[in-house]
Parts: sequence; C-alpha cells; structure tokens
Amino acid sequence: MTLKDLKAIMMEDQKQQSLIQQPQTIQQNKIVEYSRLCQNRPFWIWDSQYHEAEYKRLDGNCCFTHITPAQEPMKYGKRHKFYDYQQQILSTLEQYKRLYLLKAGGIGASELLLRYMAYLCLSQPDKFKDSQMVIITGPRIDLSISLVRRLKALFYPDVVFEDKETVCQLLTTRIEAFPSNSLQAARGLPNVSFYSSR
Repeated sequence: MTLKDLKAIMMEDQKQQSLIQQPQTIQQNKIVEYSRLCQNRPFWIWDSQYHEAEYKRLDGNCCFTHITPAQEPMKYGKRHKFYDYQQQILSTLEQYKRLYLLKAGGIGASELLLRYMAYLCLSQPDKFKDSQMVIITGPRIDLSISLVRRLKALFYPDVVFEDKETVCQLLTTRIEAFPSNSLQAARGLPNVSFYSSR
C-alpha cells in the first residue's frame, strides 16, 4: 500500500463520516427550529376562540402543540383538544412544582406529561440545559420503551431519533425512562430537572 492509497482510503472514510453526520445535523437543525418557534409560545392556548384566532394569525405556529408535527393528541383515530382537567393538572404542576395524581386510566395524563416535558426542553433551553428528565415506569422495560417512543413520535416524520429505545435527547436535555426495578441507574444522575413516575 502506497501513501497515495492511504490518502484515498482516508478521504473515502472522511466522506463516509460526513454522510453519516449530515442527517444527524439536519435532524438537530429541525429540533433547533422547533425550539426557536416555541420561544414565547404557550404549551396550549386554553381559550378556544383566541386559540383559533392565533392559529390563523401565526399560520399554525400558535402553541407548542401545533408547532410539532403530531398536532393534537390522537386516541382511537380521533384528534382531541386538551381538556379543562388537563389544564388544571399543568397549572398545579407549574404552581407547586410537585403533583401527586390519583387518576383513572385513559385520561391522557401520560401523553400530557410527555408533551409538557418536550415543551419545557424546547421552550426554555437555557433553563434545562445539560439536565436530565426522568420517567419511572413499572417493572417492565416495555412500558419505558413505549413512553419514549410516544415522545419521539411527537416530532415524526421531521425528526427520527437515533437514541436508545429508552432515551430521547432534545437539544441538551436528556429524557430517559427507567423501569422501577433498575432505579440504581437513575440514582447517579447529576442534574435532574423533571421527574415523572407512572
């Protein structure tokens, strides 16, 4: 092998690396763009008439929910706007920073909190810079994977995440789900900014 051959191999390797990094850069740029659009925007506009007016005025970029590709939550093939009790959940969480929610299944609380975590990461990137958000689930890893998939789906098809199945990286904030039987992995996290247990 000559020096010329070695240079050709190195050039080809660099070319391959740039091709691999290019989609990741495009994906990161999309997340940065969502973050820019979320600045000074609410999670959701609770007054329906004002919401409709803002939606038209801002060409659909009125709130976090309409900025993301997922739009409103969907259940059983039907789109749902957020409900009054969900507004109460978020306002209680914002006011007291802690919330214990004894609830019936299927009311959309998991979806609401996943979306709210993503909103916090994108709307306040400086506040949540280099922090971790933790989701503790039951003992089955399947539920942890399912929740993170739902979180990642908020940005699909614009962004396809390359993270582990239980991790979603939004800007510099790492959102990770842990099954309850492996909490020792979550104990050593240095900068937890949000904690959710399901």
